[in-house]
Order: sequence, then C-alpha cells, then structure tokens
Amino acid sequence: MRKKNPKKLNTVRTILNVYNKDIQRHMSALSEDFQGKVSAVAEQFLGVNQKLDSLDGKADSLERKVDSHTEMIGNMATDLEVVKADIEFIKNGLRKKADYDEFVALEKRVTLIEARIKR
Repeated sequence: MRKKNPKKLNTVRTILNVYNKDIQRHMSALSEDFQGKVSAVAEQFLGVNQKLDSLDGKADSLERKVDSHTEMIGNMATDLEVVKADIEFIKNGLRKKADYDEFVALEKRVTLIEARIKR
C-alpha cells in the first residue's frame, strides 16, 4: 500500500477550498430539487390512496347491494314456488267443478227428478 503524500494532500485541499462554496451551493440546489420531487411523488401517492379508499368504499357498498338483491331474489323464488303451488291447487279444483252451462243442465235434471218423485 502506498503512503499518502501530505504535501500533495495540502495542495489538493488548497485547490478544492476555492470551490467549496460553489460545491455547497450546488449540493444545496440538488437537495432542494430532490426534496421537491419527493414531495410531488408523496402528494401523488396520497391522492392515489384517497382514490383507492373511495373505490374500496364503493365496492363495499356495491357488495352490500348485491347481497341484498340476492336475498330478495331468493325470497321471490320462494314466493313464486308458493304461487305455483296455489295455482296448481286452484287448477285442479276447477277441473272438478262444473262450468255454468253444466250447472244449469244439472239443475233442470234435478228439478225434473224432484217433480217425478213428488207425483
């Protein structure tokens, strides 16, 4: 390993000493620029986070609506099954009953039979 030459180091320090203030100003300007860019990125990040939070809230709201609609559809399907059963019951009941014309003819026949029995 080479030994450092103190005379050369002093010469380099003397030369660089003239530029110290310029270097410090330049570094300060770079630091300010960097901090400004970091601040801009941080603001954008916060904006994106707020939008994501808003979308998350909307997604939760939509999920609750879908769950509610699913439950309502289930209830309606159950009600529809009850209505179908009621209609089938009514339909079968109507098949067993006479319509008006048959009733009128039956009434005439019963009246004739009653009249014959009374004689």
